Amino acid sequence: DKQSPHNYTLYYDQLLQPYLKQASASILEIGVKMGGSLMLWRELFPSTSHIYGVDIDVGVPRFEADSHITVYAGFSSFGEHKEFKLSSGWDGSRPKPIQKALARDRVTLDLIVDDGSHLAIDILYTLSTMWPYLKHSGVYVIEDITNYCEVIMQLWKTVNYRLWRSTDLGQAYSLSNLTLDKLQPAFGGVWATMHNDATGMKMVVIYPPGSAARANIPTPVYCAMGGAPGPPCEEVLHCPALK
Repeated sequence: DKQSPHNYTLYYDQLLQPYLKQASASILEIGVKMGGSLMLWRELFPSTSHIYGVDIDVGVPRFEADSHITVYAGFSSFGEHKEFKLSSGWDGSRPKPIQKALARDRVTLDLIVDDGSHLAIDILYTLSTMWPYLKHSGVYVIEDITNYCEVIMQLWKTVNYRLWRSTDLGQAYSLSNLTLDKLQPAFGGVWATMHNDATGMKMVVIYPPGSAARANIPTPVYCAMGGAPGPPCEEVLHCPALK
């Protein structure tokens, strides 16, 4: 669905140029479903690249015949659901099963795409869980955002207040106090841009300070944060707390 009904391929064509020129790339997508996106990445990137998929459904395709595709089926992208429900006692510093699997396989990523549940809280927890596996030269994409004020408010706080890399995100169990302070490298400077799709949903792209994609920010840009080129989100979005 990256082309229809969405127009994400128009953005990806611009954004991914630096990685397509590499001899090899590592790509991870959250949300496997029928496996169409994994096959897209497999065909698009150089043949030596490795494609990873994460899905909580154990029945998703695994592509076991292809040594360049690894699917972590039955894994949550941010932790175990029982931990999430026990919010007041949730230990965000304890490695999650998906983190253990990625560390075991020594995974570092050029591109992470979140096409998972699309719930704001899941998007934010997934971001904090998966960010450490993104290379400083990489890029992080969130697709199909409808509740963009909730998501963007938290991203705006982290980008503008530099509150990243704390030791425990898990105790922040509601959107009102979730600051995603694990994302920002110690030297700061993360950018984020928001883009419209053809259905009225939003796509958010997050760029580490060393991201190769900074030279290929897709246009048009609906709004931007952290000093990225484009209209400031606090001026474009009618969301509370963007002050």
